[in-house]
Amino acid sequence: ESLPVLATLIPANPNGAAGAERNDWLRRINEQIRPMARAEGAVVADLHAAFLRESDLSALFADHVHPNDRGYQVMAAEFFRAITRPPSASAAALPSLLSHP
Repeated sequence: ESLPVLATLIPANPNGAAGAERNDWLRRINEQIRPMARAEGAVVADLHAAFLRESDLSALFADHVHPNDRGYQVMAAEFFRAITRPPSASAAALPSLLSHP
């Protein structure tokens, strides 16, 4: 068995050309990803929320699209959090997953 993990999309770099319109689109897509993942029993790694918790969003990007090392650290920490502390909707499946070699 496996424990599926689905990630939200990260916000756009505020210093990029995409601007508010792109972030509005990303927010709407992420609003669909979260409930879909939970309905399917997947754990959500909320990368979007993790990026927004940082004090300087633009400091997480190497260019207008790609995260830099700090951005990837934020992503890795969020995946780790999601995998090690699954939400209650999928927590029930975790003991059976852990019991298999």
